[in-house]
Amino acid sequence: MKLKKEGSRQEGGLLIELMMYVALLGIFFAVAVLTMQSTMNEDRVFDTTTRQLYYAMRRMQIMTQRGSTTGGGRVNRMDVDEHGYSYNPFKKLWGEEEKRLPPTIKITLDGPSHPNLNVDAMFGQRTLYRMYIKDTVLKRTRTYIFSQQTPRIRWEDSTR
Repeated sequence: MKLKKEGSRQEGGLLIELMMYVALLGIFFAVAVLTMQSTMNEDRVFDTTTRQLYYAMRRMQIMTQRGSTTGGGRVNRMDVDEHGYSYNPFKKLWGEEEKRLPPTIKITLDGPSHPNLNVDAMFGQRTLYRMYIKDTVLKRTRTYIFSQQTPRIRWEDSTR
C-alpha cells in the first residue's frame, strides 16, 4: 500500500509541475506580446508623423504652383526646428499652423536657408534640400529629398 501512495503522490506532483510550466510560458508570452506591441506602436507613431510632414510639404508645393497663400509673391515657407515645424498654408485666413513632434522624434533640415524650407519655384525648388527625421528609440531615420528640377519629394528609410 505504501507503493500506491507514493505513486499517487508522484502523479499529482507531475500535474502541478505541468501547470507551473504552462503558467510560466503564458507569462513569458504575455511579456513578449506587450513588448512587441510597444515597438509596433512606436513604429506607427513614427510613420504617421513623417507622413503628416510629407503631406504638409506637398501641400506647400502645390500651393506655390498655384500662387502663394501668404500674399507675398510665390513663396511658401516652413520653419523647422528640432522639435517641430510650422508652415503657412492658409496664413491669411487662420495664421500659421504649428506641429510639435513626439519627444522621441527629432528633425533636421540640410539646406541653404536652414532652418527654413522655402518652396518658391514653379516646378521644384531652386536649391536642393534634405530633411532628416530620426526616431531615437527605433533608431530609424527617414530622409526627404527635394528635387530641384521637378516638384517631386522622395524619401529613403534607414536604420542606424
